[in-house]
Amino acid sequence: MRSRLTLVRRRRTRSASPRWRAQLADEDPRTVVPGPGAGRRGGLGGFGAVVARRRRGEAGVLGCHLEGPFISPQALGAQPPFALAPDLVLLDALAALAPIKVATIAPEIDPDYALLRRLNAHGVRVQLGHSRASCAAAEAALAAGAAGFTHLFNAMTGLHHRAPGMVGAALARAAEVVRRAPRPRGALGEPPERHAVRARTVSSRAESKARIARR
Repeated sequence: MRSRLTLVRRRRTRSASPRWRAQLADEDPRTVVPGPGAGRRGGLGGFGAVVARRRRGEAGVLGCHLEGPFISPQALGAQPPFALAPDLVLLDALAALAPIKVATIAPEIDPDYALLRRLNAHGVRVQLGHSRASCAAAEAALAAGAAGFTHLFNAMTGLHHRAPGMVGAALARAAEVVRRAPRPRGALGEPPERHAVRARTVSSRAESKARIARR
């Protein structure tokens, strides 16, 4: 974790300029991937300390993207195997350690939306990801307060003509997801090695839905 915090500081220094004074920790190495037990709290606490102690010449860090631990163990992707069921006490403790601005959760582990609502109460933007949820479950989570998707297509149920999955929900609600985003990040992206057709499909779908919504 120490090396990741060092990278956060380096990124802050490179980002500091008259036009760019703050950033959201939502991309590696600034995404926080919690480990087990004490390591989870220690890592986030260390991140919070870096955020609080801004050095001269560094851009400010607005907060972090908490990618786990409230995700599906069946959709870990590149995450370590430390997925947990919703735990509001743990969430409150994590939120006290560092400013969490975005969190990725799997909607199927939070059927009563208690976790989602507590995150919203903390001022956290909730993204859906690392999930095996159905299209209906994803749409219901959006209606309950979720605002977007994390690395669309990756580590989630895909688009099938009989089971549209999480991807189907994202494409069906594209204009709404884009409108909710504080900047064009309603569906957090992945590195450029992912197929370009995927990005063009999502982009064109969002643009067409937005045009229809404006009419």
